[in-house]
Amino acid sequence: MKHLPFIQELAEARLYFDADDVKGKSADDIAAIIFLMFMLLEVVRKSNPSFTSSYADQTMRYNTYESIHYAGTDLGNLLAVLNNQETYKDRIKTNFNISIPLFQINRYLSAVRSNSNSHQEDATFFWRLDDYLRAYHFPALRLLRRDIVDWHNATHADKTRIIMMLRREFDKRSSSNDLYLWFRQNYRLPQ
Repeated sequence: MKHLPFIQELAEARLYFDADDVKGKSADDIAAIIFLMFMLLEVVRKSNPSFTSSYADQTMRYNTYESIHYAGTDLGNLLAVLNNQETYKDRIKTNFNISIPLFQINRYLSAVRSNSNSHQEDATFFWRLDDYLRAYHFPALRLLRRDIVDWHNATHADKTRIIMMLRREFDKRSSSNDLYLWFRQNYRLPQ
């Protein structure tokens, strides 16, 4: 029952647990939110590996990303929508140029779950994710990716700026998803 408080918190805070919750969004919007969520997961991973391990584990429970699951995380459910745009085409504006690198995503989430990391592999993952999700259309997201990948070299002032940029982008795109709600309530930048 170690994960019970986390699971209860997710059940109360999740935004995307039904197909109607993505109605009116575009595949580009969803891709940007997914990209932001992975970057936020990476930032939190540096200071709270137990939380990110639990979140990755919960996300991977439905790692085929075939459909939205009521008990899934917002990240997992958004991956399912983007991975199956044809299924959700009556609810979202599709963009079949966007795809999901499932192998790389599961590999990254497995590393987060097991609290192992390799700076080079993480940098490669984020670069590929940027390419697959076509996040390069959003200059702020590209800047965030570069800064977050180089987090270990960032000064405290740089990290504060990155956190502010992340918050601004989430507030603009998806201010109520489970990961961002946890972040707003619990994350403190280490000194």
